[in-house]
Amino acid sequence: MKVISQYIVSKKNAGPKAKMDIEKILKDKYNARICTYKIENNKNRAIKKYLFMRSTFKNDDIAIIQLPFTSKIKYLNKINKKIGIIHDVDGIRFNDTNLLSKEVKVFNTFNALIVHNDVMMKTLKKAGVTTPMIALNFFDYLIDNGTINSENRLGKNPIIIYPGNLEKRKSEFLYELDSKKMDFLINVYGPGYDNSNNEKIVFKGSFSPNELPYKLYGNLGLVWSGKLDSSDEDIGEKGYNKYNYPHKLSSYIVAKVPVIVWRKAAVAHIVNKYDIGYVIDNIYDINKLDFSDYDVKKRNVEKLSQKIMNGYFITNAVEKALEIIKEK
Repeated sequence: MKVISQYIVSKKNAGPKAKMDIEKILKDKYNARICTYKIENNKNRAIKKYLFMRSTFKNDDIAIIQLPFTSKIKYLNKINKKIGIIHDVDGIRFNDTNLLSKEVKVFNTFNALIVHNDVMMKTLKKAGVTTPMIALNFFDYLIDNGTINSENRLGKNPIIIYPGNLEKRKSEFLYELDSKKMDFLINVYGPGYDNSNNEKIVFKGSFSPNELPYKLYGNLGLVWSGKLDSSDEDIGEKGYNKYNYPHKLSSYIVAKVPVIVWRKAAVAHIVNKYDIGYVIDNIYDINKLDFSDYDVKKRNVEKLSQKIMNGYFITNAVEKALEIIKEK
């Protein structure tokens, strides 16, 4: 088995964290060879760690390819047995039907696909994907130490946690919030924050993905992006949340913090299923949430964190994908 990936190398950028964790989990579980095309310093210069032309694959070899993957895609298409792990579907993300059509053609060259959730699966089927698909539901999140002691207690005014790209173009809602309407504080983590007008939003620094769960301080992790107004649900990053699994959700669970998510986000169903948080229509709804069951949700998060820290979800999904290949 080989795991083939492509990502930008950056100490503070959380982007490659999910792919790197999958590489480590599958290497430990299956003794998989890791084949990575790395792009350093955000430059469009791929650095080849391994050369994996078609001739390096035997008939029985299985390739697990993390998608999107742009470099050497013509060689990947010629591999006989392959499983795709989808991290992003840019055709959906950017509402580009032509791009989605091209992605569907690539997806249909695989024996099995691991997708974020059931919503993404249904959307891809509707777009023309015929490859068998498996819902991942949670991205696993490895940490260096394996234990995080969460002593945060919920007081009268909740402290909300929000890490990520804090530039206005990515997290516009942070710049639209009115402090007078907020009965809560928000601790934000990450690059690009530039708003000193709201004293209830506190910048706490920028940390690597491996450090982040140890640095998060607060009672509830927020999953939100784009604009504040939910009427803009089909625009940009917010619209994409109706289909994808935001990786920051896993960082909250590892930090043993219940979550708050947008009601129309794809992960809202999962949050309700596992009873690990609250769903809202508007961020100001936090003011009127009933937290009487907070401790129950926190215990559920703590149980789930053990699976996420130990690679349970990707291992389970890969096992199902391998069964599909065997049946063929």
